[in-house]
Amino acid sequence: MKKTSLLIAAFIALIMTPVLADDDDDDEKYGLQALMEARRAGDVLPLITILKHIHPITGDNVVAIEFEQDDGRYKYGVYYLDDNGRRREVYVDAQSGNVLEDELAD
Repeated sequence: MKKTSLLIAAFIALIMTPVLADDDDDDEKYGLQALMEARRAGDVLPLITILKHIHPITGDNVVAIEFEQDDGRYKYGVYYLDDNGRRREVYVDAQSGNVLEDELAD
């Protein structure tokens, strides 16, 4: 329970600074406002559901979370540290919870 509370607090701190969108991508949405609109509309799963679903991949090593709409699809980008200390990012479809890809982060 304590870890879940800390994870939620960390996420809230992260999303309070929305990810800035490129001016050329007017139809793509990012950050807290986009997430809140999508949640109200029922278009995405709650973050806690996503985090529970990918816990076998990320463990307790989540370091950052992004939310974006890309090509009409909402997705979470979850950054975490793997067992070797490398920073990775797993992309998760925010509507279905399916893992889209898991790769080394830049």
